[in-house]
Amino acid sequence: MKTTNHRSRQLAQTRRGFAAVAVATALLQSPLTHAQQSCPFDGGDASLAKEGLILSRYALGITGAPLVANTGIPAASAQTVEDSINSPAWGLNITGNTDVSGAPVLTPNDATIISRKIAGFSGAALTNGLALSGPRNTPTAVQNFLLAGCPGTAWVQGGNAFGAPGVIGTTDSQPLTVMGKGAAVSIGGNAVSILNSSSAGLRILTLGDASGVLWSAHTIGGISQNVVDSGILGATIAGGGTFDAWEQISYPNRVAGSYGAVGGGYSNISGFEAVVTGGVGNVASGTASAVNGGRNNTADGDYSVAMGRRAKTLGNGSFQFADSNNFDFTSSTVNAFRVRATGGVRFVTDIDGTGATTWSCAAFAGAGWSCSSDRNLKQALKNLDGKKVLAKLAAMPVYQWQPKGQNAHVKHVGPMAQDFMKAFGVGDDDKMIGMQDADGVALAAIQGLNQIVKAKDAKIAALEKANAVMQREMAAIKKRLGM
Repeated sequence: MKTTNHRSRQLAQTRRGFAAVAVATALLQSPLTHAQQSCPFDGGDASLAKEGLILSRYALGITGAPLVANTGIPAASAQTVEDSINSPAWGLNITGNTDVSGAPVLTPNDATIISRKIAGFSGAALTNGLALSGPRNTPTAVQNFLLAGCPGTAWVQGGNAFGAPGVIGTTDSQPLTVMGKGAAVSIGGNAVSILNSSSAGLRILTLGDASGVLWSAHTIGGISQNVVDSGILGATIAGGGTFDAWEQISYPNRVAGSYGAVGGGYSNISGFEAVVTGGVGNVASGTASAVNGGRNNTADGDYSVAMGRRAKTLGNGSFQFADSNNFDFTSSTVNAFRVRATGGVRFVTDIDGTGATTWSCAAFAGAGWSCSSDRNLKQALKNLDGKKVLAKLAAMPVYQWQPKGQNAHVKHVGPMAQDFMKAFGVGDDDKMIGMQDADGVALAAIQGLNQIVKAKDAKIAALEKANAVMQREMAAIKKRLGM
């Protein structure tokens, strides 16, 4: 009955957190600190007469001054002792019991096991005769928990409640590796690697000086043969690379310049501040250049872009797109935009509510540049007086001119946008002339000129007819006069 009352009292009064496996050294400190964890089960500092007695009392619900009576610890330090036992930094909850709220509970079984451990018991002797409960309810589970070294810092299934940031790792020069189903996460030196059984995965390499100042980092994914050249900074290989098992040849991705990147694919190379997003056999060797996928493209010019198949930008600041034809499309022109599109080129500038194209301009082989001119796309139609348009066009100055800056030697002929806007009031602004407007003015003027010509033709025909009548009359007069 007395034992039952003690147990009921313990269950009713204890809501004990993870407590110190090693109260030994900590209990003798006043004030007690948890800055340095001690493990008396490993270090041998705990004593059955002191720590074992205190833990047994506490498990039975004894607190306050009676907890430390006759142990050499002042009664005034009893609360400090209780705080230490309840500290989440320790781990006295060996069997893993919890209360209804999920908080760990220190039981008489825990105290008995701890006392036996302090007394030198090991193996099955630690749990003989105990009716174990809680998650660790077998001798093996209890022994494994104790063999973890310092139970309060062991990582357990389902998570921990340390009351402080959790740290897992090594404190010497050895790397840390976590394994699972043939894959491994390895942390060591200046690298973090996430690899599967074939050494493919992710590697993160940090670069810095001896003082620990971080300069940069490399991230290398994909096959293990993917490589970043030595002596460069801030490279990224997101993945890709491949291995031909038949020929036993690898086709890795490579970053050959600082701050370069390869997104994926295989046999791709990027240079300084350059990027290859993927594809096969692409090279971005120009500074800050880019190859946006495709196959066998080269962006050799600085700030250049190549994409498609066998596009080669050799000039700085150039853009080159090549279609699927298996021929090089190469240009060394600086700051050029070149496209090989043997299926035609189309720019769509508007769509309807279904997504269908409405306004667009296109060019195809054998045809010039064509733009939308469907009547159904237009409104406020108004017939123009061609003669008036012709008069305005005739009054508008037309110049021979040369561009300022680039190609200044090239000659052109045409009106100025300001004069065109003033004469006809069409277009978006007075800095540009829309070709459709120029063509429209020309066609209207031609119609006006045609009207003038037709009117003159009619007048000439009438004069010729009148002249013919006069000629006949003159002939008759001459005849009568015998002339």
